[in-house]
Amino acid sequence: MLFVSSLFLSLANLVSASLVKVFLAGVNPGNDTSNILLTNIMVKLGFVTDTTNQTSIMICVAVSFMVVYALRSVFMYFNNYSTGVIGAALGTKFREDMYSNLQTLSLSYFYKEKTGDFISRMNSDVDKIKSTSDIIISFVEAPVMIILGVGRLFVLNWQLTLCAFLVIPIIGFVLEKTTSALKKYSLNQQASIGDVNAKVTENIRGIRIIKSFCMEQEELKKFIKINNHSLYLTIKTIKRDSVVTPSMEIVGGIAMGGLILAGSYFILSGKLNFPMLGEYIMLAFLVTNAVKSLSKIKATVEKVKASAERVFEIIDIKTDEIEPTYIIENTNPQGKIKFTNVVFSYDKIEPVINDISFEIRPGEVIALVGPSGGGKSTLSDLLPRFYDVDEGSIEIDDINVKNYRIKELRELISMVPQETILFSGTIKENIAYGKPNATDEEIIQVAKYANALNFIETLPNGFDTYLGEGGVGLSGGQKQRIAIARALLRDSKILILDEATSALDAESESVVQEALENMPKNRTTIVIAHRLSTVKGANRIFVIDRGKLAEEGTFTELQNTTGIFSQLYNTQFKIKESEHNA
Repeated sequence: MLFVSSLFLSLANLVSASLVKVFLAGVNPGNDTSNILLTNIMVKLGFVTDTTNQTSIMICVAVSFMVVYALRSVFMYFNNYSTGVIGAALGTKFREDMYSNLQTLSLSYFYKEKTGDFISRMNSDVDKIKSTSDIIISFVEAPVMIILGVGRLFVLNWQLTLCAFLVIPIIGFVLEKTTSALKKYSLNQQASIGDVNAKVTENIRGIRIIKSFCMEQEELKKFIKINNHSLYLTIKTIKRDSVVTPSMEIVGGIAMGGLILAGSYFILSGKLNFPMLGEYIMLAFLVTNAVKSLSKIKATVEKVKASAERVFEIIDIKTDEIEPTYIIENTNPQGKIKFTNVVFSYDKIEPVINDISFEIRPGEVIALVGPSGGGKSTLSDLLPRFYDVDEGSIEIDDINVKNYRIKELRELISMVPQETILFSGTIKENIAYGKPNATDEEIIQVAKYANALNFIETLPNGFDTYLGEGGVGLSGGQKQRIAIARALLRDSKILILDEATSALDAESESVVQEALENMPKNRTTIVIAHRLSTVKGANRIFVIDRGKLAEEGTFTELQNTTGIFSQLYNTQFKIKESEHNA
């Protein structure tokens, strides 16, 4: 349909040029215009009866112009509406594809890339691609106008038209020279916008640290530097882009001047009359404009190529979370875990986990303790295959984790991370995040287990209280208890608590600790802890140091040794004792 409407718009331009010819032929009283095709059509339609009547010709030309442009405006509306809808749909689809692929990528990818750059690609770059819808009309209409216009020019005077063709190589040369570097400039510009967004995102996340260290002015200086660099690259792109249209104007002006001179020669030699020259020049003007439109299309396409590359980089990234070719179904999950000679490194050079082996029985509560950076959280990330081991194997219920479908594997595991993540929405929606079809009774029950029910009921809207981004409005302890309730509701056979109380004060820690003790005992629980007081109830404690399993035993057993655990315990005990005496 776009082609049909564009064809009509081009035909309307041709009719307009012919009306100019009729007008120029009819301005002289008594001039017979019957040899003009458009005049003959007017006669057949009954609009004109005397082809020498100047008044009737002028009125008919004026009315014809009005009708042609009224119809033209209707088709222009259709084209503009259609391309607008196409652009909106295109942007929506690209964002959906990008977001969809992002969900498949592993954690390692997100840790390497900037959040702000993702946002820039999803917004700024997609908007650039959407702008191509604005040139669809030109892309369809311009070639049609050129083909029909050039055909009519040949009919009017083929010799003059052949002369005009001499300018085509010049147009191609100028167009290539002015647009060839636009893609590179635009790519740098879009990348710089990503850097600006990344800096803003980083600052918003770290605003408390920035303010506490009084670093507002320093951060502003860094932002200004990044922002000004983006401005510099944007101006370079604009400067290059601004050359395209004036260059084509110069070439077009020279071509039109040459046509007028050549047309004057053909008039003097009797091969062309003035009305025909008038139509010819108008048609040549319309064809020239169509060529200029194509030059703008090329400039726009070069800029869009850069954004398209950035968008398709995200869409085309292949995840390193590989589904197994041989799948084993776990029909009776128990929560048994076994690590065998596991070796893992983030950079494939320096092992973070080095030849660790242990077994956890179903229903056990196991604590992972040890010095910071020893590899405790890394072990918990290996279990749901956030990362894959370099050597050795990990099994759940005697099935290698690599033989599970990733979705089914992760459904066996619930996590409460050290950094509590809550989403915009109600408390009820956050608790039911992993089980959207949960009943109100189930949600209330897990809230009770998590020691969250009392404070939730004191809120004005209870479970329907809306939380802002990150759970704004709740204390750290309240957020953590909601996170625990969320993990419990999923009712997975394995629960991982990754330093769930490390960021809390003593009172909040006590409440959360009580919530952990209230949890049903029908699951295997792995507690990663820095404070040894939180792991007294564990069945066994694994001490992880420098990527190795250094010690293993109960709290009492390890306390009475002279190893790492005993040293950590004595250190923390002395700190508590000094705080108490103070």
